[in-house]
Amino acid sequence: ENGDSLTFKKVNFGSGATKFTANVASDVENPTTIDIRLGSSTGTRIGTLEVGSTGGWNDYTELSTNISSVTGENDIVLVFSGAVNIDWFTFTKGSGGTNPTPPPTHNPNVKYGDVNDDGVVNSMDASLLSRYVLEIIDSLPNIDVADLNGDKTINSMDSTLLSRYILEVIDKFPVEDMEPTPTQTPGPTNPPLTGTALKDYGAANGKIIGSCVNSQWFYNQTNSTYEEILKREFAMVVAENEMKFDALQPSQNNFNFSNGDKLVSFAQRNNMELRGHTLLWHNQLPGWVHNGNWNKDSLTAVINNHINTVLTHYKGKIKEWDVVNEAVDDSGHSLRSSVFSRVLGQDFIDIAFRTARKADPDALLYYNDYNIEDMGAKSNYTYNMIKGMLERGVPIDGVGFQCHFINGMSASQLADIERNVKRYADLGLLVSFTEIDIRIPSSQNQNQAFQVQAENYKALMEICLRNPNVTTFVFWGFTDQYSWVPGVFPGTDNPLIFDKSYNPKPAYNAIKDALKEALEK
Repeated sequence: ENGDSLTFKKVNFGSGATKFTANVASDVENPTTIDIRLGSSTGTRIGTLEVGSTGGWNDYTELSTNISSVTGENDIVLVFSGAVNIDWFTFTKGSGGTNPTPPPTHNPNVKYGDVNDDGVVNSMDASLLSRYVLEIIDSLPNIDVADLNGDKTINSMDSTLLSRYILEVIDKFPVEDMEPTPTQTPGPTNPPLTGTALKDYGAANGKIIGSCVNSQWFYNQTNSTYEEILKREFAMVVAENEMKFDALQPSQNNFNFSNGDKLVSFAQRNNMELRGHTLLWHNQLPGWVHNGNWNKDSLTAVINNHINTVLTHYKGKIKEWDVVNEAVDDSGHSLRSSVFSRVLGQDFIDIAFRTARKADPDALLYYNDYNIEDMGAKSNYTYNMIKGMLERGVPIDGVGFQCHFINGMSASQLADIERNVKRYADLGLLVSFTEIDIRIPSSQNQNQAFQVQAENYKALMEICLRNPNVTTFVFWGFTDQYSWVPGVFPGTDNPLIFDKSYNPKPAYNAIKDALKEALEK
């Protein structure tokens, strides 16, 4: 509209430019003018381009005008007298030579709010914009689309608008009603899914939704669709195997962080949180630990060295650590027999948590296990073990429920899971659902089984949503293409929320429905 403007910072005109050319479209009766000014919307006018009707808002044509000679680096402001679409523009010498350094151009198809310039507006953009407003970072990949209310400043009002848009409270930004372009040429859409991602609905409910990253990804054996879904749908990642003891310290004092660092870098680039899995576990231990001739002092030194080295390396980068994994025997009557428990007894758990807290005071520390989700002998033993740790002053923040289930969970099982969640809340502890999958026996009708699986997944999410101490909901992978289940539980498969061709299953939509319904209450 009349008086609206677009600003382009630090345009480099090189040794000089005397001509302005733009690819424009218009469908108005009266010609629109575009003033080209230096510095501000009221700065020196170096030229004016007149744009008449081109036959339609999507019918582009190149128009040119001469401008006053300008050299070096300048801020350029385009001031509009009315509506016009601009596809691109450039400055050249009057003879037609091109700029040595092309100026930045504004593409009207770029979506407002896409501040990380990845073609999608989601919680990653909201996180970046908030960090910019809070001055945690001093730049944005695409700052031109951050002024969402059109007041020529970028502040907390813009952050609020972006959050409301992501949650679908609003369907466009105020600045879009102020645009000099009444319509925009549709841009290409590339993401594999449409609509609001799981992670965005999770964030709106105060929950972190994540996925394990399968080992194939670390060795470049997954395709681009795998990574695109991972980035789009999830706010947290955890390595399937690459941060376990044998991967990080295969021989004594020989640490290998290469794969772990690859995941950290990926998470940081995509504004994801990280879970660390796992510091101490009886399985996937290197032979030198399993077979060592340890006494209490020497094994304590091994534990302390491993935890201190790993947590120091990743300090400040991991939100949650599984400090000890699967230490309770399946009978529910004792600790599991392991090199750690045989030499140190219960003390090995206390030592691990105390060392971890000192090494990274800001990381949340978890005990993680399976078959402790509902009420039974193993879950009761685990509860009493952790209660005892708290009474001894051992620093523990939460309990990880692995959540490896069989399809067809009963109402009583689900009720027991929620009862268990609440008794940990009474201890002041968080609960994370850390390795969720629901495997389907191959004997079941798969289409019917997918519907039952969807109901089970939705019920688990509803438990998460009803209980504030359940903060994290992490799937043990997201596509049936890559799952540990068939190899460990023969005769079962298809435990995850995307099928083997990366199509969302009924479970995906059921989880999304639970998240949306919680926001509407």
